[in-house]
Amino acid sequence: MKTKINTNELCKMVRYARSRGRLFWTREERQHFISNGHWLVRFDEVPRDVLVSLFGVFCKIPEVGQTLVTQSGQEVESKPIDFSKIYQPDKQSVFGEVTPFLKDIGQNQLCRIIKFPEHHVIVDENYFKMAIDYSNPKTQGKGSHYPIYLAGDDLMILPLRYHDEKQDEIMKEIVGGAV
Repeated sequence: MKTKINTNELCKMVRYARSRGRLFWTREERQHFISNGHWLVRFDEVPRDVLVSLFGVFCKIPEVGQTLVTQSGQEVESKPIDFSKIYQPDKQSVFGEVTPFLKDIGQNQLCRIIKFPEHHVIVDENYFKMAIDYSNPKTQGKGSHYPIYLAGDDLMILPLRYHDEKQDEIMKEIVGGAV
């Protein structure tokens, strides 16, 4: 089973969710979806190291059609979530370019800047590291609020949003006024 997901980085995210974050694991007929609400990973077959990390959080594997949820280390009840309706990388796509620029947005959080033809987005670098193949990021629209797909479409990340004039000016300066 070949994956374009950096499973070591994904396991770090799962371990983080075990104690402080939120984590969803849905098993559908042919795929597994794992998410923290800001990123979403899909697998046809969950790699062993990721499965071990998930089992460390939930102590079980979801049945087909079931969603397991943890919030700050406590498992909570949840209705099944159909991530396949959210996860739609095959719609009309706009391809972007990963820039070498990293932006510190405070609290030791670095973000990667991705350039699309008509806009730029910033993506949490920790989420970005989950992709082995990030050469062809794509999104479905021309706005900065659409999800970004990486790793051969196996990873969906929501871009960070900022609505601050100072941040807009900084971004314009970094990317040469193309914001």
